[in-house]
Amino acid sequence: MGAPSETTADEDELAPTVDAERGAPTVPLELRKGAVLGGAYRVLRRLGQGGMGTVYLVEHTELGRRFAAKVVSRALSESAAQRLLNEAKVTSGIDHENIVDVVNLGRQPDGAIFVIMELLEGEDLGRRLDRQLEEEDGDPWLPDEELQAYVPQMLDGLAAAHAAGVIHRDLKPDNVFLARRDDGRVILKLLDFGIAKNVEPDGDQRLTRTGQIIGTPLYMAPEQARNMSDADVRADIYSVGVILYEMITGAPPFEADTLFDLILQHATEPPVP
Repeated sequence: MGAPSETTADEDELAPTVDAERGAPTVPLELRKGAVLGGAYRVLRRLGQGGMGTVYLVEHTELGRRFAAKVVSRALSESAAQRLLNEAKVTSGIDHENIVDVVNLGRQPDGAIFVIMELLEGEDLGRRLDRQLEEEDGDPWLPDEELQAYVPQMLDGLAAAHAAGVIHRDLKPDNVFLARRDDGRVILKLLDFGIAKNVEPDGDQRLTRTGQIIGTPLYMAPEQARNMSDADVRADIYSVGVILYEMITGAPPFEADTLFDLILQHATEPPVP
């Protein structure tokens, strides 16, 4: 691959994917190789896509250091963009080894928002669980040594967030990253505080709307399904319990064909031992 060109991300470097039926840009807009975010972070390639945006590998144009950049399409609603800014704000305020480090954020002239984060090498817990299920003649649950390594780190990171007055509200295996260091150690990192809520007295509560369901139902506490404004730190603890159940058994405690049935199971039925 050739060296990226010295350009900045403008309208010409954002290539939207178009929904053929609706004729409107879908999420996300593609940043071409060589685009520069915030005048300092050159896009090298796309790393992945999530519900809140697309993640790119970027390199600082002066320092040569590489980072991950999450970019939200300008086609998204302003509330979605504000959730990403909220994620960056609350995450950057928590200095803890088990929470991803946010180093910068900004908005492009066309309205696209970007968040610059530390670059992690490894895989998320969701992929690790999938690999375990794919192993022939193996147990569907994670080995004891991995449980003993990962669970305390997950709880430590969550405790740091709660101590800072932040509720995650969307904990799931895909938001738990197993970062492998050069010395072979695996450091667990909590990601995607995009719908996090600051519970300090001066916290901005406007991103939570009464009656709105935000989160992943498979791991969602019953009170989140009823009313997001009712969710507190206990909702995160419930989600950790669901994740731990899946790590130990190889499957989540509840599965259903419809969202309603899944939420009903979480609210009324005990998990299968």
